[in-house]
Amino acid sequence: GRVGRSRQKAYAYLLIPGEHIITRDAKRRIDALRELVESESGGGFKLAMADLEHRGAGNLLGHEQHGEIAAVGFELYTEMMEEAIAELRGQPNRPDFEPELRIAVPAYIPEAYVSDENERLVLYRRLARANSEEDLGEIRDEMRDRFGPVPTLIENLIAAMNVRRQMKQLMIVSSILKGSQLEIRFHPDAPVDTTRLAKLADQNRSTMRLTPSFQVIARIEPGDYEQLFAQLDGVLQALAGCEKLENWPAAKSGQALN
Repeated sequence: GRVGRSRQKAYAYLLIPGEHIITRDAKRRIDALRELVESESGGGFKLAMADLEHRGAGNLLGHEQHGEIAAVGFELYTEMMEEAIAELRGQPNRPDFEPELRIAVPAYIPEAYVSDENERLVLYRRLARANSEEDLGEIRDEMRDRFGPVPTLIENLIAAMNVRRQMKQLMIVSSILKGSQLEIRFHPDAPVDTTRLAKLADQNRSTMRLTPSFQVIARIEPGDYEQLFAQLDGVLQALAGCEKLENWPAAKSGQALN
């Protein structure tokens, strides 16, 4: 409770059996109190925030005060909550993975463009979490407004993030460019209609073939980075047409390669 009102000064004595006996969590709470003993106004709010950080945000859907949000991080905590809610709603739970994209293209945020390291990390994270090409475009526009004309290195990075976004949507584990061949491997649980995939490869024999393990090998014509990304986008658009749309959220409709 509150102690000390107006001009009257009050004291509170907390007795413990010994610092070597109390638990680690209890010691952290006592340390938080010690730091705020001589604090100015707002100490109560700071103490409440320290307690929130220690215990976690609690049960977001109920009245219980529990949880360990600080242990896993806020972003991971919210992702876990979204997965749990989707499961309760009966929505399909797609496996979580990070696609591997290797195309030998320089793509990063130059230090000369964004000097602050933390700001660069924030931008990398936002680009990686973008859900659509429009989201990536908005981040590009924001960087242009804040830091000036966007260099080619960042344009490459945005294009690569867009490719990875489509790969994750189609549950493609890896896309590795070896010379003029792009090797594409699907996740074992990918909702791919193998019959449609085989038909796509048969229709585009000059640019695509399918291995017995259903790994796609696509031919990439030499060109600059912009042409490379355009070809990658074309391949992914074609593969999107082989998805089992009745089982998973629909991707962009694909067409056969020209």
